[in-house]
Amino acid sequence: MPGSPATRTMPSIHSFLPGLALLLALLASSLTAQRPKTASDALERWQKVQDQPEAERKRAVQDLGDFDSPEITAALLAEAERAQELAHVQTVVRALGSKPRPGAVPALRKAFQQASNNRLMESAAEGLANQGDAGVQALGELLAAEPKAGTRRFALCDGLGRATGDRARDLLLGELKLVGGRDRLPLLRALANRADDALVDAARLSLCSDKDALVAATALRQLADHRHAEAQNQA
Repeated sequence: MPGSPATRTMPSIHSFLPGLALLLALLASSLTAQRPKTASDALERWQKVQDQPEAERKRAVQDLGDFDSPEITAALLAEAERAQELAHVQTVVRALGSKPRPGAVPALRKAFQQASNNRLMESAAEGLANQGDAGVQALGELLAAEPKAGTRRFALCDGLGRATGDRARDLLLGELKLVGGRDRLPLLRALANRADDALVDAARLSLCSDKDALVAATALRQLADHRHAEAQNQA
């Protein structure tokens, strides 16, 4: 009712906005200030909580992932060995695989092989992709051992797609020749970002006339995305 006490005393939502913005800014500033600035800081913080339950170690493990040193790698490998809960395993795998780290490949490979969770598979495969030639080799071996369909295979293809260098490309192209039907789609999609690559373009061109319409359309779309001279002729 106009003029009622409730109407007169109800504050506008806009009156809260400046205070809310200030609170959020202070919170963000506080969180930033709490993050370690050096590898030694991150290691020291982890050491203080390393005997605590996994939930208490999560933030420290995440911070370890921002840095690279032999000591950091050793700490993350120790966490990988004893991680139990899925959420903590995921945290450790992401931190371990976030940078190239000597000795990380066996742990990431083991994490992938033991994973039953799609996100964990993806994180382990992405981590392997960050480990250079040794990681790519592990991805290729895992891919060759997997059945020709399923989420594990998708994760491995995505991992190889993230990796740089000719070896990852060659593994994807080689596997593309060994499978048929829509089992080729994860491999083809993993090659999507490869531009100005004669071998990849040749594979795309050969698939443009494939009897599977989705495979053909995917190959043609990649040619068009990279402005290949033959894209219009294949349409």
